[in-house]
Amino acid sequence: MKPNYGLLAALYVSQYLGFSFFGVGLVAILRDRGASLDEIATLESLLLIWVAKPLWAPLVDRIGSYRRWLLVLQPLLAGVLLLATPLDPVRDLGLLMVVVGVVALLSATQDIATDAIAVRMLESEQRGIGNGVQTAGGYLGGVLGGGLTLVVYDQFGWAAAIVTLAVATVLPLPQILRFREPAARPVARRASLRAVFRRPGMLRWILLVLPPCVVGLHGSYALITPMLVDLGWSLTSVGITTNALGGFVGIFFGIAVGVLVSRFRRRSMLVWTQCAQVPAILLLAVAWFVSSSPAVLIAAMAVQAAMAATITIVFTVTMDLCAKESAATDFTVVSSFVMMVGIVGGIILTALAEPLGYTTTLAGAAAIALVGVVVALRYYQDSSPDAVAEPAVVRQV
Repeated sequence: MKPNYGLLAALYVSQYLGFSFFGVGLVAILRDRGASLDEIATLESLLLIWVAKPLWAPLVDRIGSYRRWLLVLQPLLAGVLLLATPLDPVRDLGLLMVVVGVVALLSATQDIATDAIAVRMLESEQRGIGNGVQTAGGYLGGVLGGGLTLVVYDQFGWAAAIVTLAVATVLPLPQILRFREPAARPVARRASLRAVFRRPGMLRWILLVLPPCVVGLHGSYALITPMLVDLGWSLTSVGITTNALGGFVGIFFGIAVGVLVSRFRRRSMLVWTQCAQVPAILLLAVAWFVSSSPAVLIAAMAVQAAMAATITIVFTVTMDLCAKESAATDFTVVSSFVMMVGIVGGIILTALAEPLGYTTTLAGAAAIALVGVVVALRYYQDSSPDAVAEPAVVRQV
């Protein structure tokens, strides 16, 4: 079937609205109102719900259609967001964490269905662009959820910010209603978590190649918002820099790398995107050390660019390893692992930044990214030296 990139973009944008606001915007709000880094780390730990989504991903494969799941989840997600309207983010932090947890659960399930549609819709040569659209959509969701909504909060208050999120979340419904999912899904094998790890190359891709490619970069990204607040930036400035400008950089690099993945070998793109992480993270460390606003701005953009490039190539390779008859389960297992490593990296680096300082912590993150370069060079290879879009395999250790 012809790929519906517009639908994929709208779905990826909507699923990251509430997720980005609570994971980025709320962090800035709490830090601005005196919350400790430990409290912020506790809030961020709720996002680990996304890591558990493989537990119910087989149900999404087995029950109904992916389209029907989305028709239920979109309005339900908006309704739960509205429950946060009367709450104060500091005084009612306990209740707010419950809402955050439910939003994380619903958005994770929406992500399962959306990823499954993408895996089944996209052919091998379309996956680079498709994952570029996915990355760009996620960043635009971050711009709107973590950036623009933070500006709305700064100017008009908490209730206005939450209503903005809820309204934006239901906007993809008309596109979902018009979408016609392929009528029959193959039933050659029953979706299960055990079957995912039996797929050729999957286990080594998950356990060996992915961790050093993800943890240092995601941990560094998590430090940007508290760093800017500690430098005295206003919430509006933080929202514009980390989410608006940075998000548009992410959109550009996500699409650009997606196009390049369609033209060059997966291995080459993986190595080059991993190499880009090291100077980006080190630049962020230098920016904090010199406390220069222009340097911080440039560093934030560099980290966003490296993040977008890495996500695009990582998920393109992951799609190569997935079976279309169990698309929700296969892709969800890997994306959840990436999310887990990223969130845990963010939690650990945020906690370490308190006693060690930002500069030392970021230097450690850069070292992890450098290990990722070595791992990508040594242990990952395409299945054919001439192939661009053929399924990838991982070289034996």
